[in-house]
Amino acid sequence: MTEMTDSMNRSSVRILILTPEHTDYLWYVSLLRGCFEILPDTTWCPDLIDCDDLIRNTAFEVILWDCVLRGESEIGFLQYLSVSGSGKPIVALSAEMESERTPEMLINGAADYLRKGGLDIWSLGRAVRCAWYADQVADSANGRLGCEVAERLRQVLRRVDSLMRIGGDEFAIIVERVEDSLDVTQMIRKVVQALNDPVVVDGNSVEVSASLGVAIYPEAGDSPETLLRRANRAMFEAKLDTGTSYRFYNQQLHITAGRQLKLEADLRNALRGRELELHYQPRVDLVTEEVRGVECLLRWNHPDGTLVPPDEFIPAAERSGLIVPIGYWVIEQACERLREAAALGHPGLVFAVNLSFRQFHDRKMTETIFRIIYNANVDTSLLELELTESAMMHDPEYAQRCLRELNQLGISFALDDFGTGFSSLSNLQHLPISLVKIDKSFVQELGVSGDAEHIIRAIISLAHSLQMSVVAEGVETKGQLEFLRQQHCDEVQGYYYARPMPWQQLIEFLEERNRLACLQQ
Repeated sequence: MTEMTDSMNRSSVRILILTPEHTDYLWYVSLLRGCFEILPDTTWCPDLIDCDDLIRNTAFEVILWDCVLRGESEIGFLQYLSVSGSGKPIVALSAEMESERTPEMLINGAADYLRKGGLDIWSLGRAVRCAWYADQVADSANGRLGCEVAERLRQVLRRVDSLMRIGGDEFAIIVERVEDSLDVTQMIRKVVQALNDPVVVDGNSVEVSASLGVAIYPEAGDSPETLLRRANRAMFEAKLDTGTSYRFYNQQLHITAGRQLKLEADLRNALRGRELELHYQPRVDLVTEEVRGVECLLRWNHPDGTLVPPDEFIPAAERSGLIVPIGYWVIEQACERLREAAALGHPGLVFAVNLSFRQFHDRKMTETIFRIIYNANVDTSLLELELTESAMMHDPEYAQRCLRELNQLGISFALDDFGTGFSSLSNLQHLPISLVKIDKSFVQELGVSGDAEHIIRAIISLAHSLQMSVVAEGVETKGQLEFLRQQHCDEVQGYYYARPMPWQQLIEFLEERNRLACLQQ
């Protein structure tokens, strides 16, 4: 009787478990059965051969995915699960730490990520329960909203066209009897126009935007499954834009996506295989000519012998979410070098690290950075985090709270590329920023454009009025240096003094400058 009462109070959840090992499957089932809030109804999928058939023909509400079961690309397989599973929530499991993998998994379609080494009844039960509950709520909300959107779409479609709802907030439209891509484009414009006006749901006005992916037969594929998969890939490209947008799938997109997946896979291996390293560019005080600090810049030594340019692999790292664990690795390295610099007779040297906007997607950012600097046991006043305005635009309130918490630990902040975005005086006043960096594009226009001179004067004046220091980037000539000195710029960095250099070369550079300073006294 006790068991019956317990079962009646638990919510039945149908779970598809993807794992190659039967022992792991039994372990997951045992943990789930120990959770008092859910009653698991499980189906086991041990290999890729049965995976597609089970996903399409089995009724389930949550996918529990052990990441060792995958195709060639782990992220590609996750995206396949997200599409083929009609948007059902995916809880991913692997051996790596949550701080390393969670952002990447969430960005590419997972509802949650757990480390297998830390798995217990509570953590697995909570993840599955929360994913299932969130999906139920989303389905309910999308049913208020989805019906209204579907009705609008039907009004702009022709009789020969078909409209299907394939997920909570995903629709598929089959457009037949078209002569060329121009006809399809006109149809897309009608769909976009239909979604322009707000949707009223329960008396509330809801703004709707859509990301559309388009695949045309036979160029993009010769089967419904291939067309749907490639339309979905084009949709992911469209999601990179803000608001309503659309993308066509084409061969170039396929090639580009393949290269990106290969680059991301190589980059993941680079982080594990110690192929990444930091180079350091000195920042020089314009009054004393002393090196006040260095900017830590990431470099990648690829196994094929090439040095991958940062402007190529940093965007790939940000797209994939790898920039989050890489960013933490950079902070760890900077703290280690900061401690080493003091031991070598260079105390007081500030180490500046760039903070990606993706870091603010990690809700454990401040906790992780605190742990890093606590373990490193360094003077936090010598650690400076550089961020751009875009880093704070995703969730301004959360970003401001993170900055204040880290500032309380003694960490200082610099606003990078100042003058190129949309900073306002009010924004700067409410952030714990102690330094602004003038973008090199303005410095390199000195002597060429009078506007550049006016802009630099204004930036220095504004920063100093707010009790902030100013660093000018990209200084390469004596003329640029003298103009900045006349305007009372505090520090400069650029090829005029030094290029970014490896650690040992930086130590030699500092010792040589110290030797010359002693000779001049």
